[in-house]
Amino acid sequence: MRDDLSRALDAAFAETSTTGILIAGANGRLSAGLDIAAYGDAETIGDMVALCDRIEAARVPVAILLDGLVSGAALSLALAAHFRVATPRARLAVTELQLGMIPCGGLTQRLPRLVGAQTALRLMLTAKAVRATDPVARPLVDHLAESDAVDEAVRFLAKKTSPRRTRDRRMGLNDPRTYLQSVRDIQSRMSDMSSPEGAALRTVEAALLLPFEQGVALESCLGAECRDAPRARAARHMAIVAQQARLPAHLSTQVTHPGRMSLEGEDGEVVAFGSRALVKGWTVEFRSEKSEELARRIKETLDRAVSRGKVAGEERDAALGRLALNGATADDGVITLYAGTPAPEGTVRLGLTMDTTIPALWMGTPHDDVTVAELSGPVSSEGDLARAAAFARSVCPVVIRSGRGAGCATRWLGAGYLAAAFDLRAMGWSETEIDGAAKTLGAERGPFEIMRRLGTDRAAGELAWFAECAGWRAPDDQASGDGPGIISPKRGLLGAMVNVVLHALCHRVVFRPADAEMLLVHLTRVEAARGGMLFQADEEGLLSLLRNLEALGAGQGSTLRPVPAWEAMVLEGRDFFARPFDFDAFLRTSE
Repeated sequence: MRDDLSRALDAAFAETSTTGILIAGANGRLSAGLDIAAYGDAETIGDMVALCDRIEAARVPVAILLDGLVSGAALSLALAAHFRVATPRARLAVTELQLGMIPCGGLTQRLPRLVGAQTALRLMLTAKAVRATDPVARPLVDHLAESDAVDEAVRFLAKKTSPRRTRDRRMGLNDPRTYLQSVRDIQSRMSDMSSPEGAALRTVEAALLLPFEQGVALESCLGAECRDAPRARAARHMAIVAQQARLPAHLSTQVTHPGRMSLEGEDGEVVAFGSRALVKGWTVEFRSEKSEELARRIKETLDRAVSRGKVAGEERDAALGRLALNGATADDGVITLYAGTPAPEGTVRLGLTMDTTIPALWMGTPHDDVTVAELSGPVSSEGDLARAAAFARSVCPVVIRSGRGAGCATRWLGAGYLAAAFDLRAMGWSETEIDGAAKTLGAERGPFEIMRRLGTDRAAGELAWFAECAGWRAPDDQASGDGPGIISPKRGLLGAMVNVVLHALCHRVVFRPADAEMLLVHLTRVEAARGGMLFQADEEGLLSLLRNLEALGAGQGSTLRPVPAWEAMVLEGRDFFARPFDFDAFLRTSE
């Protein structure tokens, strides 16, 4: 797109009759910024600086039409234009600090010139999107389009006879004393000036103290330091895998939100699903002889949510207003979900199931309040699953496709985490050391801590299920290995979880490493700044982790005994994300 824009500018500049240039996005949107992966490429960042400078240096006025979400590098592009026309729908955001980086393309120098230090830093540090109609955005918008945006922008631009470079503007720098005081006030509340936030503050300070070109040079220098830091690499990784895991594999990406669902059955899951759907704005129809009883239980559920501060009273009242008892016959615009066995034809089964012959949806709150969703079912049910995915995506941060039945992927990785802890304990590490190793990996809770929260019976049930499905053999209670003399508990636990994930991929419990990464993050609550366990394994090196586990000499059925796919990955020089391994090809060869 950057190349296409450059060629379009070439053509416009070459045309001697050109009196102005309007840049607008197709289908009423401009851009949400660079592809996340591109932020790690120095050449791309350099291209953005050059493109912005080229637009600003144009001999004729250049305007840009802001519509939809305009964030990151797209906002850098917009600030380089001479004029900005916005629709009321336009939202502006500076999002780079969320990825552990600072803005690029000269944004750190142009934004303060328009809005001052305090507003510029607030936009950068909060990453909050502001509407074009917000008073905060007023200095950034030269004209608000009320009707046909493109035509109105052209008419606005036709009245401009000469360019107006942002770098030459001083509106935000008019009061140097107040400007510097704003910088100092924010700096006094900042604990780490070497952080990306500290780097952003330094660039904003430079906007007042240095010539524009030197300020951009400082932005580029500090940006490179932030971009290559572990925090930024981990943040980019998490953002990318979240995108990859956002929609279930093999389902259409054009999933819409039907807004209505029909719930059948008398299971407690009907109450849980119905409550979530109502709060998220869905209209829910009950089809059951006990509809009134289910409605009463939903009201009780929402009342508890209000008392705990999870839902506002007005939200509860609005949600209950969307509840219909014994609604009309479902049509193509309605998702029909059924709790119970067997699920009638034409419905999607609710709840945990290992039956892959029927379309099914599972949503749960493993280890308290972490919510994930899984879909499973045959290819012939793709239409039903796509509609179910619309509901799941509206209420869950993670929605994946499971190959072994709805809920099995989350349960497999969660139980594998517990099984790995038993295997490590059998190798000679204490429970305290193992939970401590989990914390060093960024997990909020260690496996033994989770087992204590689950209770003995439930934890034993999960381990028994994992043993049956994964072939795991429970080790003896007494420590018999000399693991502590070979590797650290951190590398032991990390290696075990890599092994559990590889086992799941090879058994098609999950289809993609990104799905497994997101599930592990939500199950163990790994800090996003760490990048997830699989990212950490790639960073540590899969070869060294493999040799560590081999040195332990674990027996058959142990999570510490490397699966064949691991050796194949190492031999091909592959990993999970930087140089992805082709699991499908490996499985075809293995068969």
